[in-house]
Amino acid sequence: LKTPKATSGNSDSEDPFHAIRSRYGSAQSKEQRKEILKELKSKVAKEFDAKLQSRQKELDELESKIATARNKLIERKATRDSIIEKRANKILKGNQ
Repeated sequence: LKTPKATSGNSDSEDPFHAIRSRYGSAQSKEQRKEILKELKSKVAKEFDAKLQSRQKELDELESKIATARNKLIERKATRDSIIEKRANKILKGNQ
């Protein structure tokens, strides 16, 4: 998981963790830091889960495409002789 990196030109909208990082740095007590850290972990977890869900969807789509291609291949293997016969006849008739 890549976290956004703060650079001198980044605005808060480009770095969703800037405000939390700032609050953590200026926290006055361990308890405040603990709560801010808890909030940060929650946001990082949501970001991670969203990316994980996106990757799962992408994988599901790829698996579906593979299944379709596999089924087409099985079908062509089953009709191999017929396909060869038709192709040979087309070639003989000059319809390549």
